[in-house]
Amino acid sequence: MIRGYCMRCKGEVDIRSPIIRQLANGTYMLEGYCINCGTKVTKILSKEEVEIALDNGAKKEF
Repeated sequence: MIRGYCMRCKGEVDIRSPIIRQLANGTYMLEGYCINCGTKVTKILSKEEVEIALDNGAKKEF
């Protein structure tokens, strides 16, 4: 499962329904929701992390 930092829970949590998007400057961002509280969680990814996230079930929108 893909993990990110939740601002409300103040810790690293699993991300529910992750989606990878490419920003205008070419970097990649993962968006999803915290499993514990439902708050939106975002994470900036490198190209290597994008491939790992896609293998773990993330969807892409680019």
